[in-house]
Amino acid sequence: MHVPPSSQRLFQYGTGSFILLNRQGLCVVFRRETDDSISILDRQRDLDFRASGSALIRDGWRCVGPGLQFAWLFDHAFSSPPQNGDPAGEDLGKKSEKREWPHVHLQDPSHRSGDKSF
Repeated sequence: MHVPPSSQRLFQYGTGSFILLNRQGLCVVFRRETDDSISILDRQRDLDFRASGSALIRDGWRCVGPGLQFAWLFDHAFSSPPQNGDPAGEDLGKKSEKREWPHVHLQDPSHRSGDKSF
């Protein structure tokens, strides 16, 4: 999948917690394990790209680039329905254990803030 760098952003918290946002309003929350496997923890639709990115930065997440190497996660996360009660569907690696995540403020388009900082 070819994704223009301007259409998505990858945010990182700590060493293995990531959120990938794109301008189409899609979001994939995932964990990269020490063995490089990836576990999708959540997925959301209809988010405001700019407002959500700005909120993540305010909450302590770092924007680490476009994250083009993870663009395939959008196709995977949104191509299959959830399975076995997992909101994100199929796990891409070993089963992830419950982990404490920092408070995250993702914004749907109805909450457009006009924030131009992101």
